[in-house]
Amino acid sequence: MESKIKSKKRGMLIFNIIVSIIIILNVLLLLFVPNFLMVCTGRYGTGSEEENEFIDKVMGDDAEETFKLYFYWFNVIHETGHGIMMFNGNKNYTDAENEMLVNKFAAAYWRKYGEEDKLKKIEELADYALSKLDNPAKDGQSIVEWLNEHYREQAQNISFNDYGYFQFKSVKEAFECTDSLEEIVEEMTGKKVTLNDKKLTYEKIDEETSTQIILDASDNYREWGLNYPEHDMIAHYFVDQPNNHFATSSKSIVGILIPRILVILAIIMIVGNIIFFVEIKNLSKKK
Repeated sequence: MESKIKSKKRGMLIFNIIVSIIIILNVLLLLFVPNFLMVCTGRYGTGSEEENEFIDKVMGDDAEETFKLYFYWFNVIHETGHGIMMFNGNKNYTDAENEMLVNKFAAAYWRKYGEEDKLKKIEELADYALSKLDNPAKDGQSIVEWLNEHYREQAQNISFNDYGYFQFKSVKEAFECTDSLEEIVEEMTGKKVTLNDKKLTYEKIDEETSTQIILDASDNYREWGLNYPEHDMIAHYFVDQPNNHFATSSKSIVGILIPRILVILAIIMIVGNIIFFVEIKNLSKKK
């Protein structure tokens, strides 16, 4: 009986050591995960019939070229703006506020580095799209207030009209913003940056160019003094889903998963130790 008790105690010790090591490894991963950015861009005309019709409706006559200008040129900078906030942000914004801020950033970025004719087309697109969409907000409610109220509950099934209206309304307000790029970056990160004096011109807007825009932007961000991944730590991929546009990072993924894993491990450790103590206690009674 004494040997069984010792065996149980040894098993409990080994169990605790193994779980503790796993917890420590997860904490280290959370603290030291390398910066990695993933940007996803949807392709034109690859969605359902309803999705394709909606996109053609808001993009106007030359829908495919307008789609590429917006998503392959303007929106990829919007997505890299999310990256800036992931790797440098020091404030907690709501989802709607975050979207508004990175649209302001994208407009200011291209105002500083891009071509005015392309920006003009994006501004015209925002006006045109808004004329084709219905405002989902209640009377007297701003579109940001509306999205803050509905984003979480409708994140998976928010309608094309509602989210489309919010985004284009946000883009229109971004063009009306008079803040400088430096001021917007400081609002996003809390850091003062010194901008370089490049001029970026992209003649043909296609998938290859869109990826190059992201990589060129990452070079700029690092030159400004921001924390941002190198080229080999940035992945840009295209999907056959025209409404699928987002950015995520290793820190975002790990920041979501690791705390949950740690909670599960803590529960396993507590339950495991309770089981061991009960078994040892029962064995001791039998002595």
